[in-house]
Amino acid sequence: MRLVIFLLALAGCSICAANDNKITCLVGNLVVRHNVIISKSVENKLCYGLCRKQTFYREQGSIVLLSCEEQEISNSINDCSTNKIETSCICHGDKCNNVELEEKLTKPSEFVASNITCFVGFSNNNTVTLGQTVICQPGDVCTSVVLGGDSSIVNACLPQATCDNMFQDPTFQSGTKCLAFYTDQQIQMCCCYDNDCRSLAPISNPPPPSPWIGKNVLCYQGIAVNRELLNGGSFSQCAGECGSARTISKMNGDMLWIEVFFCDPAAIFDNLDISNECKDISNNNDDGELTSMNTICACNTDKCLDPTVVPPVWPGRHH
Repeated sequence: MRLVIFLLALAGCSICAANDNKITCLVGNLVVRHNVIISKSVENKLCYGLCRKQTFYREQGSIVLLSCEEQEISNSINDCSTNKIETSCICHGDKCNNVELEEKLTKPSEFVASNITCFVGFSNNNTVTLGQTVICQPGDVCTSVVLGGDSSIVNACLPQATCDNMFQDPTFQSGTKCLAFYTDQQIQMCCCYDNDCRSLAPISNPPPPSPWIGKNVLCYQGIAVNRELLNGGSFSQCAGECGSARTISKMNGDMLWIEVFFCDPAAIFDNLDISNECKDISNNNDDGELTSMNTICACNTDKCLDPTVVPPVWPGRHH
C-alpha cells in the first residue's frame, strides 16, 4: 500500500514539474522592412520547452520565424547565436520571443492569379534537370527557388499567398520579382504573375504546357526554412502526386535547411526511381567536399508529405 502511495505521489510530482515548465510562445512569421513590421501572422501556443526566434536577413529587411521548441530543456536557457545565415534566440518565459518593433501592416492584395503557364521541376548542380510545363491551378503562381548559387533549383506552382507574403507589394500583379535572403545570393526566390512564366525555367526553350495526368491527392504547397514554414503555404488538391525538394547546404561552416513542397504534375521524379519514398542526392565542390545534400520525396496519397504536424510526415518515415 505504501508503495502505491509513493508511486502516485511521484507521478503527481512529475506532472507538477511538467506544468511548471509550460509557457506561452509566439508562433508564426513576421516580415520586417527598415525595422518596421509590414506583415504579421502570429498566434499564441502553449509550449513545454523553449520559445525560439530566428531572423533571416534579406534585401532591405528580414523574415522572422517564431516557434516553440517542444522539448524538456532547463528553463534557465536564454541565449542567442549569430552566423551569416541567421540570428537564432531561444528563451524560457511567456512570449519571450516577442518582436518589439513599429507595425505598419500592408493591405493584402485583392488580385487573384489564374491560368499561369509554368515549368515545374528540379535541377541539381547543372547535371540533372527534370520537369514539365503545366498550367498552374487557380490561385497559384509560378515560382523558382535557387539554392546555393545555382547548385539546386526548384520550380513549382505555389499558392499566391506565399509570394504576396514575401514581397508585400499589392501592386505586384504581373511580371517577375526576385529577392535574395543573403548578399551573396545564397538563396533567391522568384515569383512570376504573367500568363506565361516559362522564363523561370532552368532550361532554354521549355516545352508547351502538358495536361495534368495524375489522380487527385491532397498535397501541401509551400516553403520551409530551417524546418519552419513560411506564411502562405496550404493544402490543395493536386492532379498528380505530392513532391518536395529539400536542400541542406553548408555556408561558411553554417548549415542551412530549406524545403519546397509542391504538386508534381506528372511523376517527374519517376526518372530518378523515386516513388512513395525519399532519396538523397549530394553535391560536392571541385575538391570533393560535400557542399549540400538534396533530398527528393514523392508520394501519391493524401497528406503523405505533411510539414504542418509534429513530427513532420515524409513518405516511408516520420521525423
